[in-house]
Amino acid sequence: MLVCGSTIALAACAQTLDADKVETAIKTDLGKQAGLAVKAIHCPSDIKQAQGRSFECTGELEPDGGFFVTVQQQDDRGTVVWDVPNSWRLLNLATLEAQFQQVLQTQHGSKPTVNCGGRYRATKPGDSFECRLTRRTVPAKTASNRAAETRAAKTDPAETIVIQVQPEGNIT
Repeated sequence: MLVCGSTIALAACAQTLDADKVETAIKTDLGKQAGLAVKAIHCPSDIKQAQGRSFECTGELEPDGGFFVTVQQQDDRGTVVWDVPNSWRLLNLATLEAQFQQVLQTQHGSKPTVNCGGRYRATKPGDSFECRLTRRTVPAKTASNRAAETRAAKTDPAETIVIQVQPEGNIT
């Protein structure tokens, strides 16, 4: 699992996690990291503190749209990490960028830099946006260019990948 969220230490005297603190921390972090207007986060209230235990919370965006948050406990003292997987209303852009990089590396043999503009993006059917693709190339070695291998790789001009959100929530 790619963890793009945050680590939150929520030590408490009780043997269960403080769901209110987890919810507040996730809501605050999403607002800071992605500038998202999050209406609410809802986590189960009866989660026992135990290292490695995972659970899901649900989130609501302003003005509408739901998403899931995967939370994993890092220890038995209330430290958790969270991540928002891609959903039909909220995209995890780091995951999307990594997927593009993997496909492009497989197809073209080089790993480009892909930047979709942040950590998360709220979407709705019909939306579209662009991700910037930058490939790094090393100049070919020639008799007139003997220093090519010692020079830094050249960055090609950026290209764009246009992302479209389909009516059923899939992206193309």
